[in-house]
Amino acid sequence: LTRRGVHTVFYSTDAADMQAGALGWACALNNRLPVSEIWEYSHSTIEACRSHQLGAHRTRYVPPGFLPRRSPWGFSAADTPRLAAPASPPVMLAAMNYPPRSRCFNGINASLAGRAPLLHFSDAWNDAALNSCMRQFVYYLNLHKDCPSSRNCETVRFAQLLNAGAGRILSDRCHPKDEEAWDGIVTFR
Repeated sequence: LTRRGVHTVFYSTDAADMQAGALGWACALNNRLPVSEIWEYSHSTIEACRSHQLGAHRTRYVPPGFLPRRSPWGFSAADTPRLAAPASPPVMLAAMNYPPRSRCFNGINASLAGRAPLLHFSDAWNDAALNSCMRQFVYYLNLHKDCPSSRNCETVRFAQLLNAGAGRILSDRCHPKDEEAWDGIVTFR
């Protein structure tokens, strides 16, 4: 389509892996795509790939959207405090099959001795399971898979949680520009 004059866009929703040697490969691969522009969901990926840009594409920051109406799960973000138990502990909705993330999660829990531990919920792979989780919890914890060293901002996850009615998202630190874009919506620590 690009060769026929159609303005085409590749929306990259997978962060460039800052820790692996594949960073240059992933960025170069995106830049070899036959598209007019690349849209990235995170400032950290744009910055990481800057030195690997081949000059063929314009790259833009385009965050995932928010749906202001009711979520597919039947309630809006405004309903969440009423639905969830006020004293519910934070829950993390993410895969624990990354050792650095597991170590961070376990370390946080160890530091909470005597207080309610963090919970991990990894079975929200369909609407019913996510609906169940959203009705139980108010606070959602976001840990990078390369915690604590990664600065990739999981904005797609943020948008999904907010659209589903998350009351509050607590996150690892991210790229400063991503934190600025999500200021007041996500708490970064």
